[in-house]
Amino acid sequence: MDVIQGNLKLIWSLVFSLCGLALCLIALYYFRLAKQSKDWPSTTGIIISTGVSEVLKASDHYETELKPQICYAYKVGDDSYMSSRIGIMPNSSAISSATASKLTIKYPKDAQVSVYYNPDRPSQAVLEPGVNGNLIAFLIVAILIFAISFIAANHFGLRTLY
Repeated sequence: MDVIQGNLKLIWSLVFSLCGLALCLIALYYFRLAKQSKDWPSTTGIIISTGVSEVLKASDHYETELKPQICYAYKVGDDSYMSSRIGIMPNSSAISSATASKLTIKYPKDAQVSVYYNPDRPSQAVLEPGVNGNLIAFLIVAILIFAISFIAANHFGLRTLY
C-alpha cells in the first residue's frame, strides 16, 4: 500500500511538474513577444469603444470581477484591422476599479492612439508594448509551480528512476 501511495504521489508530482513546465513555456513565449513588441513599428489607430465589463467570477459566491474592454481599429498598408489587446498578455485578468478608471480615461472613445503591430503578423497589435508587471508575475508563478512540483517529484521518488 505504501508503494502505491508513493507512486501516486510521484505521478501527481510529475503531472504538476509538466503543467508547471507548460506554464513556464507559455510565460516565456509571452515574455519574448513582449520584449520584441518594443521594436515593432507603430501606426495610428482610433479607439472604437472603451469600457469595463463586469464578469461573474467562477466561485461559490456570486462575486464579479472587472475586465477591460478597449477596442481599436488601425491600418497597415491597405489592410484594416481591429484589436482589443492592450498589452501582450490577453486582457483576461481582473482589474481593480481604479485601474478600470485609469484605462477609460487613457483610452476614451474616438481618441487617436499609437498602435504597435507585429510586422510579421499585422493582426497582432498592442497599445502598450513591452513587458509589464502582470507578465512578470505570471512568469514567477509559473517558475515557482514548476520548481515546487519538481522538488516534490524528486522527493517522492523521481531520483530512483535514474
